[in-house]
Amino acid sequence: MAPKEIQIPDKYFDPSVDKKFFELTDEILETSDVIYDTRIQKERLDLEVYQKHKNAFHFDAEKVNKMKPNAILMHPLPRVNEIAYEVDELPQAKYFEQAINGVPVRMALIARGLGLI
Repeated sequence: MAPKEIQIPDKYFDPSVDKKFFELTDEILETSDVIYDTRIQKERLDLEVYQKHKNAFHFDAEKVNKMKPNAILMHPLPRVNEIAYEVDELPQAKYFEQAINGVPVRMALIARGLGLI
């Protein structure tokens, strides 16, 4: 769960549809099929809040190795310091594949929106 200062406000959730975020515990790591990580965006926060929480979500090999071997760790890239470079070689790391697949997916969406397909 994100720290209070950067948590998504409750007004944006519909309890009948949306699920709340979970704190990233070992249990969540061990049982999740997909984890989507992202950076804390310095440009969207007060500098003091950013400095306080900039390292709150960091994935290293020890943490990722707690995930199931077939689990997926995603990230929109670019990363700042939230994923250690050592994670890149682990089977759960799918963010480079995610980035590569993003180009043709966006191309297809644009073509569909233009009525070309």
